[in-house]
Amino acid sequence: MSRYSRIAPFVALFAVAISYAPVRAQDDAKALIAAMHPRNGAVQIANGLVQLNVGPEFRYLDSTDAVTMLTKVYHNPPDAVAGTLGMIFPKKEGENWFAVLSYSADGHVADSDASNVNYDDLMKQMQEQTEKDASERRDKGFSGLKLVGWAQRPYYDLAAKKIYWAKSIQFDQAPNATLNYDVRILGRSGYLNINIVDDIAELPKINSEMPTILSMANFTPSNRYEDYVAGSDHLAAYGIAGLVAGGVLAKAGFFKGLLVLAVAFWKVIGVAVVGFFAAIGGFFKRLIRRKSPQ
Repeated sequence: MSRYSRIAPFVALFAVAISYAPVRAQDDAKALIAAMHPRNGAVQIANGLVQLNVGPEFRYLDSTDAVTMLTKVYHNPPDAVAGTLGMIFPKKEGENWFAVLSYSADGHVADSDASNVNYDDLMKQMQEQTEKDASERRDKGFSGLKLVGWAQRPYYDLAAKKIYWAKSIQFDQAPNATLNYDVRILGRSGYLNINIVDDIAELPKINSEMPTILSMANFTPSNRYEDYVAGSDHLAAYGIAGLVAGGVLAKAGFFKGLLVLAVAFWKVIGVAVVGFFAAIGGFFKRLIRRKSPQ
């Protein structure tokens, strides 16, 4: 049994998703969005543990609006998005990605194994678990999927205590693979999750945005990674390998049972709601001008 066998069940495919039921009518979607309160600037989340500094080129939705977006617009089951702290959208027209924020209080993640993780071995373990999960997903009426491999291998910034990687996922009957880009920012007693979804072809674009995204979120003083007190603070049961494999997210059932966004279908829906995904930045820009000029 490999040393990753114990963490293989923790594989978590990020599940920002939509059902294959008919989308809401154009007016319904616009009404839901118009009632939201997108903003930028300084925002504290996770009960003050994390400080976001959302630049003018992005918009942030708080937990309430993000859950509405995920359940009412993207049609996720309500219990599957519990724990969502917010969403971030790019404001620029033509930018289709979005990020969902959440926080894990599973404890301080030791990074002593960071330089020793065999990511090829870890990927094989994750693929095996995904094959087992695919059958269950189909039985529940969701699309099956295959974890194709790393779209980008994990990179750990030892100084900043931030790690990011990307997976390529292929859905049953979907013509193109989907990109799931994961960011974890480590803190004293847990970590912030930033999960980004886009078309696999957009990986270079997401990479170009990554320095900005990484600099956008940081733990507040006394909650930073270096503030950890050994012997007093809770230590997570896994290290960097377990974090990449899914960690507490799969164990706790976070986003369990949802589809990773099928981008081809996503684009069809975008047309159905007047290019909502493609134009969300512009829509929010007009909405903000109308409600509270920046």
